Amino acid sequence: MDSKIVNSIYNFIKTKHTDLFKTYNFVYHTQKYNLKEILEAILFFIKISSSWKNFKYKDINHNTIYKNFIKLNKYKIFEMSYYDNLKKYIKKSTNKKLEYVYTDTTVVYNKLNKDKAKRNAYFKNKKVIKLSLLTDSKGITLNSLIESGNEHDSTVYKNQIKSLNDNEKRQFINSIFIADSGYDSSYIYEINKNIFKKSIIKPNNRNTKNKNKKRKLDENEEKVYKKRIKIEHTNQKIKSYRRLNFVYEKEIKNYKQLIYLSLNDILIKTV
Repeated sequence: MDSKIVNSIYNFIKTKHTDLFKTYNFVYHTQKYNLKEILEAILFFIKISSSWKNFKYKDINHNTIYKNFIKLNKYKIFEMSYYDNLKKYIKKSTNKKLEYVYTDTTVVYNKLNKDKAKRNAYFKNKKVIKLSLLTDSKGITLNSLIESGNEHDSTVYKNQIKSLNDNEKRQFINSIFIADSGYDSSYIYEINKNIFKKSIIKPNNRNTKNKNKKRKLDENEEKVYKKRIKIEHTNQKIKSYRRLNFVYEKEIKNYKQLIYLSLNDILIKTV
């Protein structure tokens, strides 16, 4: 099993959540399985396509794993440990990592969720959610947001920018923002003026019939735009965790924590 990610989350709980750690420490509490075994089980769970009911890791039954998963979620352990590792990552040569910032939205089909999943006409009117990412030059996720499946990508991005605090926005002052044609709107250019150094967005010429009026990126912008493939790779890496390809969790907050676990695993494997 991936010891790096397990050790990272284990040490985060040990140092930042001592009360929670005591409940897994045999000195203070008697239990059959230790914290590292539980973390290994949850990590293995997102890598396979299985329901909680049918899942078993070594000799730990599904009920024990699920109860501990919910327990850890109350503290937002996977989310907070991810941002803890992200801060350490960003501190090393910040300028190069934030030279470019990419955004993209991916659709995840719903199975059991009720609070975020909505029907989308572009996906056979199926119920879906949208996962929006902001990543750095290497494709490492800086911010993620889960929105309803019937929201347009540009609307999701607006909500994501609103969710950032002033310090998070300030770090992008020297960054070039790159996005596909789904984000080509005057409103996005306007809000990006106060956040990013420059915005390179693929022009959306879908309804422009006159060839002379069709907008294009210049040669240098085209070269820079090709770097956007990094965020596509990140989306594919997330989807390599098979459990995350569908939303089986009834509460979106639980699915969100599984996403953060995968992002943390990707971050540690990348750096």
